Amino acid sequence: MIRALTEKEVKDLFTFREVLETAVVGQVVPMLTDKIFNEIEAILLKHRKAAEEGNTLSSLVEDRAFHLHLAKLTKNSFFINALEDVRDLVDLAGMRTLEVKDRMGESVAEHHAIASMMKSGHFRGS
Repeated sequence: MIRALTEKEVKDLFTFREVLETAVVGQVVPMLTDKIFNEIEAILLKHRKAAEEGNTLSSLVEDRAFHLHLAKLTKNSFFINALEDVRDLVDLAGMRTLEVKDRMGESVAEHHAIASMMKSGHFRGS
């Protein structure tokens, strides 16, 4: 049986994930090429499509693909392993938040904003 996370644990998890993902993006920005950006955009397109269709599971899959793709670009096994370790819990907590109306759209918009900042080189923490 899976134990439900407390509200504090969920907040702590999302804080940890945010710090980790910001560090990952900071590592990726200096190596960003058109090819890498096109790969990121392809994932974002799938994510947007899933959100527009209201497909919560596909949206979570593409959200995960976005973040893991960025982590793998760092070639830093600590970033990759840490992000993979928290994703199952994040997905479990995220499934419930994505079921809230418009949360999938917000997630897509956040990822597009991150990608735009990455492309411009103006991502905070980079």
